[in-house]
Formats: sequence, structure tokens, C-alpha cells
Amino acid sequence: MKIPQILPPTELSDRVLAERYVRHPGPYAIAKGWQQDLEKIFPGIMNTPYDQTQFEDVYGQLGPSETELLHRVVSWLNPKVLVEYGTAYGRSTRAMTELSPKDARILTVDLPDKERADIQTPYSTDTAFVRMRELQIGEKYKDSPEAYKVNQVRTNILSDETLDLIASASLPVLNAEFKKMLKEGKVIRKSFVETLDAFLNAQTIDFAFIDAAHDYFTTAALFELNLPRLSAGGVILTDDYNKPSTHIGVSEYFATKAREEGFVFYHFNPTPQPMEFRDPRQGGIIFLNLPEAKNREWRARVK
Repeated sequence: MKIPQILPPTELSDRVLAERYVRHPGPYAIAKGWQQDLEKIFPGIMNTPYDQTQFEDVYGQLGPSETELLHRVVSWLNPKVLVEYGTAYGRSTRAMTELSPKDARILTVDLPDKERADIQTPYSTDTAFVRMRELQIGEKYKDSPEAYKVNQVRTNILSDETLDLIASASLPVLNAEFKKMLKEGKVIRKSFVETLDAFLNAQTIDFAFIDAAHDYFTTAALFELNLPRLSAGGVILTDDYNKPSTHIGVSEYFATKAREEGFVFYHFNPTPQPMEFRDPRQGGIIFLNLPEAKNREWRARVK
């Protein structure tokens, strides 16, 4: 596996943004000059092949910029152990199977069919995604010649205690109890933690892709679950940052984590180009598991 490099936000190619990020917690937008910024983080990444025709404009699936980011990062990183949350139809799963090494292993997770039909998601803006029925879950990867790499699991990763708390507690109690349960390791269903650790078999995660429910609680639970299991230099990508009208939980979690703990997150938000990137606002989050990505003193005054 290759090791990426931290790009200080003050060294971004967009010099206007770079100056504004001197004392700012992030996430930090990779926008104008995005190709150069990706090259600094992942040296040589723009030389990895990417065919834009691989993007399928399907509701509920990755947008064009996030599709390109996923393809390029997996190709560049050469990860052996990959985990995906939110299999859906399996388009991103297929990309990971075909872009990872021959001996790679992939765990992909989604809700069981019955729960997809009946569940009340923590935020109702996710209901449309769990009700999608055009294809079977994972259908798009199953005819890939590399499908042997995939271990598909169907479960709700949140514990019943967590789901009950979200549904019934007052906000002050919910906020306090959720933080306590997260610290105690009670937010995630115990059986899934056992499944994940059995899959890892004492190895660590090189690449994690999170595109599951977009509420604050699921976003926090999945990031915190994977962080201690991530390889040194491992990468986490998440989808749907900066969509305040629907997926506010994703933005809330990463902005809070950056502000309160000094974590460095990049918001891949490339300057739109004709016929390439359609949405100038939303995009994926990039996290690099490096020491300097966990302790940025963003409040420090410039002397």
C-alpha cells in the first residue's frame, strides 16, 4: 500500500482559500486547482487511468466528482483490505474489486431487504435511498471477474439501544448519552463488531468507503468504528458532505470533529467543468490516517 501525504490547508492551490484557512478548522475544500492538490496528497494519482464513461448518472449513486475520486484513490493506494458501508446496487463495490490488487479482500455492508422495506431511518431524508428497488443489493458487482474478493454482509450496524435512544430521548439526553455510548463502544451492534474483526483477522483497513445513512449518529459511529482499525496511512472516503438541505448529519459530524479535535479533513469540491462535475457544493470527504491529520492547532495565532 502506498502512503499519502498531508497537504497543509495553507498550501492549497486555490490561494484565496489557502489564506482563509490559516485559522480555520475545516474541512478544507479542494476546489480550484484540484488536480495539483490531489497530486500533492497522492503523488502520481493523476497518472492513474480513469474513463469518464464509467460514471452512471443514477439517482442515489455517487456523483461524477466522487466517482472519479474513488476510482483514482483506490487505483493509486493499492489497498489489500477494503471496507464499504452502503453497498446499494454495488457500483462502487465493483470499482473497488476491479481496481484493487488480485489478493485484496473487501467487506461490503448494507441493510437486509426486510429492514430496507420497513425501517424508519434516523433522519427521514434517507428513506428514499433504503426504498430503492430497481436492482438487487450488490447486483452490479456480482458478475465481475474480481467478485471473489467480496464478502457481502446484510445487517443494521447500529445497536437496538442506539436506535431506541435516537427515536425517543430528548435532545439533551440524546446528545449526552450518545457520546457516552460511543466512548463505551455500545453504539455499534456487537455482532457486527465481531463480524468486522473476524473479517480483518488481525489485519488493518487500508481503505474505507462510507456511504451509508447520512444522519449524525451513523456517520459518527462508522468513522469512530473504523478509525482505530485503520492502517497507518490508510484512507477513509465518505460521500455527501455539504448537503445542508438533506444530509446535514455528515456535515455536522465532520465539521465538529475538525473544530473540537483538530482532525484534518479535505472536502473534495472541484471547480465545476462543463460536462464533468455538475454540483459545485457537495462532494466527498478525504481523511488520511497520519499523525499530522489528528492534531492541527487551527486556533494558533500567526506570530
